[in-house]
Amino acid sequence: MNNITLISGEGKGKTSSAFGYLLTQLNKGKDVVIVQFLKTGNNCGECNFLKNKERTSFIFIGKTDFYVPNERKSEYIKLIRTSLSTLREKLRIEKTDILLLDELSVALSYDLIKWEEIQQFFAYANDEIIITGRNIPLYIEEEVNTLILVEEKKHPFSTGLNARKGIEY
Repeated sequence: MNNITLISGEGKGKTSSAFGYLLTQLNKGKDVVIVQFLKTGNNCGECNFLKNKERTSFIFIGKTDFYVPNERKSEYIKLIRTSLSTLREKLRIEKTDILLLDELSVALSYDLIKWEEIQQFFAYANDEIIITGRNIPLYIEEEVNTLILVEEKKHPFSTGLNARKGIEY
């Protein structure tokens, strides 16, 4: 059984934390597959840094506009299913050491995908599965080995500062 790590909570930095961990694993020669739910990969500093690195693959499952609950839901469900079919084929050909499912919990909380649909991919990761995002259903918290909660105590956004390129994205 692989280790399943969940990085969740209302604070900022869940994805950045996961990417930081991936860097240490890439340095150890591990293969990494990154699936970003409801993201396009644009305006993602970590993605830009890792896109051309050996042993790293990306699948982006998003559109230029972020998902608004219940608007175009069927369109997003179709996009996710098509992208997961691509992921399945990729992983059948070559397993990975680490599978990052970034913002999976958001897709789950909007009911765009079911947990049972995701669990089938766990067999394709040799070492670890990392899941990020807020609003994770409680039953999933019980199924993971490691749970990291990111709490926001103070952040510049709360004072009106906009996201800064190279810092927040």
